[in-house]
Amino acid sequence: GYENPENNRFKDYALRLSITPISSSRGLFKTFAISPWFYAGANASRFAADLTRPVDTRLERNRYGLFVGNRDRRFTFGADYAHRTDDSETGLTPATDVITGVSGRIYDGFVLVRPREFGNPNLMTNSFGALVRFDHFTPNDAVSGDQTFFLAGVFWEPSRKAALALDYQATTPRNGLAGSAAKTWFLHWNLSF
Repeated sequence: GYENPENNRFKDYALRLSITPISSSRGLFKTFAISPWFYAGANASRFAADLTRPVDTRLERNRYGLFVGNRDRRFTFGADYAHRTDDSETGLTPATDVITGVSGRIYDGFVLVRPREFGNPNLMTNSFGALVRFDHFTPNDAVSGDQTFFLAGVFWEPSRKAALALDYQATTPRNGLAGSAAKTWFLHWNLSF
């Protein structure tokens, strides 16, 4: 939208606090962090500039959540919970406009571990590891229907600049949510220059 002037008179506010309770240690959990956050905002109605009947209603757009994680190369993990509320409009004219609030949530987590590096943190070649991730997304709390995503894989790093990974991914809509299930194997490679 950088080519167009801003047409939303409402402002958005965001705040994140990161707490690293054991950052002064030298151990595996030196980078362990707890991060609560929130985002409060709003959109203007699409009929805000209507000449006959302008709609001046504030359409809520709010989020909040909590992230907990660790970023050590040997053992990386994270868990997240996020909640959102959004107002949406239906109707073709200001007279028929109806504003509806929708709330949804997601929780997810992942773990990545490199077992050979526990004994040798400076290992530069032939490192291998495993990763697991799980997401659960509910787009609308008022109706049934959610989606899960699962990933599990292994990887090999012949050097710090090359990696080869094999993983299985599954996406499953449930309880009437639109979409079809997908189950796929992936082979990934990454080279850094």
